[in-house]
Amino acid sequence: TSGSGTSGSGTSGSGTSGNEPKSNPDGTVCTGSDPNSLYEFKSNKCEIKNCKELYKLENGKCVEDSSYIKYGKSIKFKNSHGDGSDLVTYLDASGGGCEGNKYCVSASSAKNRAINTSNWEIINANDRSKEGAVKCGDNVYIKNLYGTGSYLDLRGAGCEDNEHCI
Repeated sequence: TSGSGTSGSGTSGSGTSGNEPKSNPDGTVCTGSDPNSLYEFKSNKCEIKNCKELYKLENGKCVEDSSYIKYGKSIKFKNSHGDGSDLVTYLDASGGGCEGNKYCVSASSAKNRAINTSNWEIINANDRSKEGAVKCGDNVYIKNLYGTGSYLDLRGAGCEDNEHCI
């Protein structure tokens, strides 16, 4: 081969410390051992690093991947039950005293009926400070963000012909 070649250490370039910037023939520059670099030197060429968890590669940059449900982020639960109508509903907390709970939980056609009534947060049941993606099999609490907050809970039986009340 011609050009930079391979030295005995497995890196290309001048053969010095290995931390000097290296580049591909197209001019893409690797920054050696810089942990903030988007590129890394592998297999004798610059390659884009794999993005860390919860991020995806978009236009050459690692950006937050919004397709994950993340601990500590506000989310909405949209009802996917198809009743033949175009009505879309969201899990919502309102009123009070349903089956002895702080609030009643129902499906609201309003995405934001009142401040935070349809906003929920997923909290890891084993480590409340955990961050990152919610993973299949994680034990979680589901917290409504209305007022001082309350947790989704099963209580009682026979509500609206369902097995349990929420």
